[in-house]
Amino acid sequence: MRYLKMTLPAIILVVVLIVALRLYPDMAKSYQERENAAAEASSGMEESTAAEASSGMEESTAAEVSSGMEEITVAEASSAEAEETSAVSETALTNTAPDFELKDEYGMDGSLSDHFGKPIVVNFWATWCPYCVQELPLFEKYYQQYSEDIDFIIVDLADGHRETISMAKEYAAGNGYSFPLYFDTTGGSMYAYGITGIPVTLFIDSDGNLMTQHVGAIDEDTLVRNIQALGIDVQ
Repeated sequence: MRYLKMTLPAIILVVVLIVALRLYPDMAKSYQERENAAAEASSGMEESTAAEASSGMEESTAAEVSSGMEEITVAEASSAEAEETSAVSETALTNTAPDFELKDEYGMDGSLSDHFGKPIVVNFWATWCPYCVQELPLFEKYYQQYSEDIDFIIVDLADGHRETISMAKEYAAGNGYSFPLYFDTTGGSMYAYGITGIPVTLFIDSDGNLMTQHVGAIDEDTLVRNIQALGIDVQ
């Protein structure tokens, strides 16, 4: 009896161990499956997060690049537009110069086309225009040197109000200019050449083709270069 009492706990312990050993593989498997599932879930979240981050970086980078390209394009476009606007001041052309009516200083009517057959330099000016009067000495200088080779047509835009023929004659005489004066009293030249401001200088070849239209004050180097382009050997 005492032996039974002593062995009973041992027997129970053995049974518990046997049951535990049988259940352990299933528990271990279930635990391992849960661990694997958790690991996969974690990996999936990390991959998703990484993918989202990567996608976000790519989108951000693409947006930045796109924005940068647009800004550069705008800047370049602005720069290009500025250069074109400047180039319009001296644009090479190869079409027949539009004709317009003129009066000479003696009141005789004529037109620009009357001078075709010889290289022509036409300058539009008025006494109230400071840039115009500043460049008149240049035209006087080259008129005196090359009047046999080039017709210098210095056209005063006499509208009869702000500028009159008598005002232009007095100004030219007072400054000792010898080049012949011409007058546009109808505004036909401004319409023909799209002139919205003066001074403007035209360079026309002997065939009557408008080679260059220079808008704004002209310097000596530009004047000489364009005269040479008309085939005149300027010393």
